[in-house]
Amino acid sequence: MQVTTADRIKLIVEIIEIAEKISRYLPIAAFLYAGLTLVFAVINFLEYNITLGIVLYLFAGFGIYLAIRIYLTQGKEGCDNTGNIWNF
Repeated sequence: MQVTTADRIKLIVEIIEIAEKISRYLPIAAFLYAGLTLVFAVINFLEYNITLGIVLYLFAGFGIYLAIRIYLTQGKEGCDNTGNIWNF
């Protein structure tokens, strides 16, 4: 079976649409990651291993930083609020 150029373009467009839908929820996922890491850091710091708790605090801080950066950069360049990524 031959795969035509039109089929390839349709597949690429579908992949881009899926990536766009997923990227809407990326800040939420980053905040959840940071929150869970912070909970594990507190548990490890208080009960198990202070060193691992400190490392997890650093990971949680980086997760919060990442979530804030994603939230602040969404909708600035390359995309307006209508979902048009080409800014025409």
